[in-house]
Amino acid sequence: MMRLTDRLLFTLFLLCGITNMWLHSLIPIQGPAMSVAFLANVPIKTNAMTPEEGSSAAVFVLAVGLEGTGHDLLSHLYELSPSSQLLLRHNITQDILNIRSSLYNHRAREKALFSGPSSEKRAPNGTEIMGNLVRNLQNVNYLVHSLNQDLPLSVFLNSLHGDSYGSIAGMMSYPNFPGPSKALQYPDLISFYKACDLANVTCKHILSYRNPYEVIRSTTMNREFGKKYLQIHLYSTMLDILYVQLFEFPNHLGACFEYGNRHAGANVALGKGLGWD
Repeated sequence: MMRLTDRLLFTLFLLCGITNMWLHSLIPIQGPAMSVAFLANVPIKTNAMTPEEGSSAAVFVLAVGLEGTGHDLLSHLYELSPSSQLLLRHNITQDILNIRSSLYNHRAREKALFSGPSSEKRAPNGTEIMGNLVRNLQNVNYLVHSLNQDLPLSVFLNSLHGDSYGSIAGMMSYPNFPGPSKALQYPDLISFYKACDLANVTCKHILSYRNPYEVIRSTTMNREFGKKYLQIHLYSTMLDILYVQLFEFPNHLGACFEYGNRHAGANVALGKGLGWD
């Protein structure tokens, strides 16, 4: 029987090894095949202004990966990029935070897409959640389009700009926040790409990964997120979920980021995804 740590290692490298085959064949959004259970299949009516049909001024980028695989580092890299600095100068960061809080809201989980399933207060309204997210995506896309800059412009949704210490949306890792419902707190690419499709904007994801032994050391010794054996079981489950989601959208992979990889050539696509020329 394969040890859990060995299984983590195998799954991590399998994920990025297979998805890298599609790295240079990105195509426009085709739309997800299904949605998460709590989202109602009701048409969303929005009033936000958008650029011409079929165009997207912004490319919304979401980093997906286990906690401890470099989300903080990716956020800092993005915040130093020309794209991020441009958005900051034009005071668009609050509008981006509105998207983040529509994806995950630790203070009111029932009001956001990824945190809705872990809500302990009341059942989330899927139609309302999706409508708010779609409007926020369209609003930022319109604001970016109005800048009259070289487009498209990368908008990194894991950035902590305006979200002090990630207290609202966290890093949106797999899993995200601690607590009894920790195993239910993770992003869902299926519902995310449904929102992007409805908003008529371009969205992509970056897969972040790391040697599993380093992940366990980071989250159980350097930071005490939980007991080792519990974390290993939890991460194994998270990787299974991530595995299914990535295979649903292979053509939306923007880059693979291996934490600790210092080879510059491996991070060219990553740099573009984070707003660097």
